[in-house]
Amino acid sequence: MLDYVRLRPGMTLADIGTGDGLVGFRAIERAGASIRVLMTDISAPLLRHTEDPFSPLLLRCRAAQFPDTEKARSLPITNYGERDLVRFAIDAGFTDIHLELHIEVRTEDSLPWETFLRTSPHPLAPSLEEVFEKESTRDERAYLEVRMRAIFESGAQLGAERIAYLTAKRP
Repeated sequence: MLDYVRLRPGMTLADIGTGDGLVGFRAIERAGASIRVLMTDISAPLLRHTEDPFSPLLLRCRAAQFPDTEKARSLPITNYGERDLVRFAIDAGFTDIHLELHIEVRTEDSLPWETFLRTSPHPLAPSLEEVFEKESTRDERAYLEVRMRAIFESGAQLGAERIAYLTAKRP
Protein backbone atom coordinates (compact mmCIF):
# COMPACT_ATOMS: atom_id res chain seq x y z
CA MET A 1 0.00 0.00 0.00
CA LEU A 2 2.81 2.41 0.79
CA ASP A 3 4.03 2.05 -2.80
CA TYR A 4 1.06 4.18 -3.88
CA VAL A 5 1.63 6.97 -1.35
CA ARG A 6 4.18 9.66 -2.10
CA LEU A 7 5.80 9.73 1.32
CA ARG A 8 8.00 12.72 2.04
CA PRO A 9 9.66 14.08 5.14
CA GLY A 10 7.45 16.44 7.16
CA MET A 11 4.12 15.11 5.87
CA THR A 12 1.32 13.68 8.02
CA LEU A 13 -0.02 10.21 7.25
CA ALA A 14 -3.30 9.00 8.75
CA ASP A 15 -3.19 5.25 9.37
CA ILE A 16 -6.89 4.41 9.77
CA GLY A 17 -7.39 0.94 11.24
CA THR A 18 -3.84 0.85 12.59
CA GLY A 19 -3.92 -2.68 13.95
CA ASP A 20 -0.40 -3.49 15.12
CA GLY A 21 1.06 -0.35 13.55
CA LEU A 22 2.87 -2.07 10.69
CA VAL A 23 1.86 0.47 8.03
CA GLY A 24 2.65 3.48 10.20
CA PHE A 25 6.02 2.17 11.36
CA ARG A 26 6.95 1.16 7.80
CA ALA A 27 6.07 4.69 6.63
CA ILE A 28 8.44 6.12 9.24
CA GLU A 29 11.17 3.72 8.08
CA ARG A 30 10.72 4.83 4.47
CA ALA A 31 10.30 8.60 4.91
CA GLY A 32 12.37 9.18 8.02
CA ALA A 33 11.68 10.38 11.53
CA SER A 34 10.26 13.75 10.42
CA ILE A 35 7.07 12.15 9.04
CA ARG A 36 4.10 12.42 11.40
CA VAL A 37 1.89 9.33 11.56
CA LEU A 38 -1.55 9.54 13.12
CA MET A 39 -2.60 6.04 14.17
CA THR A 40 -6.28 5.29 14.81
CA ASP A 41 -8.12 2.08 15.51
CA ILE A 42 -11.39 1.12 17.17
CA SER A 43 -9.49 -1.41 19.28
CA ALA A 44 -8.00 0.27 22.35
CA PRO A 45 -5.77 -2.76 23.08
CA LEU A 46 -4.25 -2.55 19.60
CA LEU A 47 -3.57 1.17 20.00
CA ARG A 48 -1.90 0.52 23.36
CA HIS A 49 0.17 -2.11 21.56
CA THR A 50 1.59 0.58 19.24
CA GLU A 51 2.60 2.72 22.24
CA ASP A 52 4.68 -0.09 23.74
CA PRO A 53 8.37 0.48 22.87
CA PHE A 54 8.56 -3.24 22.06
CA SER A 55 6.32 -2.85 18.98
CA PRO A 56 8.51 -0.61 16.81
CA LEU A 57 11.61 -2.61 17.77
CA LEU A 58 9.88 -5.87 16.88
CA LEU A 59 8.64 -4.41 13.60
CA ARG A 60 12.18 -3.25 12.80
CA CYS A 61 13.36 -6.85 13.26
CA ARG A 62 10.55 -8.11 11.02
CA ALA A 63 11.38 -5.46 8.43
CA ALA A 64 15.01 -6.63 8.37
CA GLN A 65 13.90 -10.22 7.76
CA PHE A 66 11.07 -9.30 5.39
CA PRO A 67 12.31 -6.08 3.76
CA ASP A 68 9.87 -3.77 2.04
CA THR A 69 12.16 -2.95 -0.87
CA GLU A 70 11.80 -2.98 -4.63
CA LYS A 71 14.07 -6.04 -4.81
CA ALA A 72 12.09 -7.94 -2.16
CA ARG A 73 8.80 -7.09 -3.85
CA SER A 74 10.13 -8.48 -7.15
CA LEU A 75 11.16 -11.89 -5.75
CA PRO A 76 8.47 -14.60 -5.56
CA ILE A 77 9.93 -16.05 -2.35
CA THR A 78 9.45 -12.75 -0.48
CA ASN A 79 6.39 -11.36 -2.23
CA TYR A 80 3.99 -14.07 -3.24
CA GLY A 81 0.32 -14.58 -2.53
CA GLU A 82 -2.68 -16.59 -3.50
CA ARG A 83 -3.72 -13.94 -6.03
CA ASP A 84 -0.51 -14.71 -7.90
CA LEU A 85 -1.69 -18.30 -8.42
CA VAL A 86 -4.87 -17.03 -10.05
CA ARG A 87 -2.89 -14.58 -12.21
CA PHE A 88 -0.52 -17.36 -13.32
CA ALA A 89 -3.48 -19.55 -14.28
CA ILE A 90 -5.09 -16.70 -16.25
CA ASP A 91 -1.81 -15.87 -17.97
CA ALA A 92 -1.43 -19.54 -18.93
CA GLY A 93 -4.86 -19.46 -20.59
CA PHE A 94 -6.88 -21.42 -18.03
CA THR A 95 -10.59 -20.69 -17.43
CA ASP A 96 -13.17 -21.58 -14.77
CA ILE A 97 -10.60 -20.99 -12.06
CA HIS A 98 -11.40 -21.94 -8.46
CA LEU A 99 -9.07 -21.22 -5.55
CA GLU A 100 -9.49 -22.55 -2.02
CA LEU A 101 -7.29 -21.28 0.74
CA HIS A 102 -6.90 -23.26 3.95
CA ILE A 103 -5.12 -21.74 6.92
CA GLU A 104 -4.49 -23.84 10.01
CA VAL A 105 -3.40 -21.86 13.06
CA ARG A 106 -2.26 -23.83 16.08
CA THR A 107 0.27 -23.80 18.87
CA GLU A 108 3.69 -25.02 17.89
CA ASP A 109 6.35 -26.87 19.80
CA SER A 110 9.07 -24.42 20.67
CA LEU A 111 12.61 -24.78 19.48
CA PRO A 112 15.35 -23.99 21.98
CA TRP A 113 15.79 -20.18 22.13
CA GLU A 114 19.37 -20.35 20.79
CA THR A 115 18.19 -22.38 17.78
CA PHE A 116 15.38 -19.90 17.12
CA LEU A 117 17.86 -17.00 17.24
CA ARG A 118 20.03 -18.65 14.59
CA THR A 119 17.18 -19.72 12.29
CA SER A 120 16.11 -17.76 9.24
CA PRO A 121 12.41 -17.48 8.30
CA HIS A 122 13.25 -17.94 4.60
CA PRO A 123 16.42 -18.53 2.54
CA LEU A 124 17.05 -14.84 1.77
CA ALA A 125 16.51 -13.54 5.31
CA PRO A 126 19.08 -12.98 8.00
CA SER A 127 18.63 -14.82 11.28
CA LEU A 128 17.25 -12.92 14.24
CA GLU A 129 20.71 -13.00 15.79
CA GLU A 130 22.13 -11.28 12.68
CA VAL A 131 19.34 -8.71 12.79
CA PHE A 132 20.08 -7.97 16.45
CA GLU A 133 23.77 -7.47 15.66
CA LYS A 134 23.20 -5.16 12.66
CA GLU A 135 19.99 -3.30 13.53
CA SER A 136 20.00 -2.90 17.31
CA THR A 137 21.98 -1.15 19.98
CA ARG A 138 23.22 -3.26 22.88
CA ASP A 139 20.36 -1.97 25.09
CA GLU A 140 17.74 -2.60 22.39
CA ARG A 141 19.03 -6.13 21.90
CA ALA A 142 18.91 -6.87 25.62
CA TYR A 143 15.38 -5.48 25.85
CA LEU A 144 14.20 -7.37 22.75
CA GLU A 145 15.75 -10.64 23.90
CA VAL A 146 14.06 -10.46 27.30
CA ARG A 147 10.65 -9.67 25.81
CA MET A 148 10.89 -12.05 22.84
CA ARG A 149 12.36 -14.92 24.83
CA ALA A 150 9.56 -14.69 27.40
CA ILE A 151 6.96 -14.88 24.62
CA PHE A 152 8.84 -17.62 22.81
CA GLU A 153 9.39 -19.81 25.86
CA SER A 154 5.81 -19.36 27.14
CA GLY A 155 4.69 -22.14 24.83
CA ALA A 156 1.97 -19.90 23.44
CA GLN A 157 3.60 -19.58 20.03
CA LEU A 158 1.14 -19.88 17.18
CA GLY A 159 2.10 -21.12 13.78
CA ALA A 160 0.13 -20.90 10.58
CA GLU A 161 0.17 -23.45 7.79
CA ARG A 162 -1.25 -22.16 4.52
CA ILE A 163 -2.32 -24.38 1.67
CA ALA A 164 -3.91 -23.13 -1.54
CA TYR A 165 -5.75 -25.46 -3.90
CA LEU A 166 -6.35 -24.21 -7.41
CA THR A 167 -8.41 -25.97 -10.05
CA ALA A 168 -9.03 -24.72 -13.56
CA LYS A 169 -9.96 -25.83 -17.05
CA ARG A 170 -7.60 -25.76 -19.95
CA PRO A 171 -9.53 -24.59 -23.04
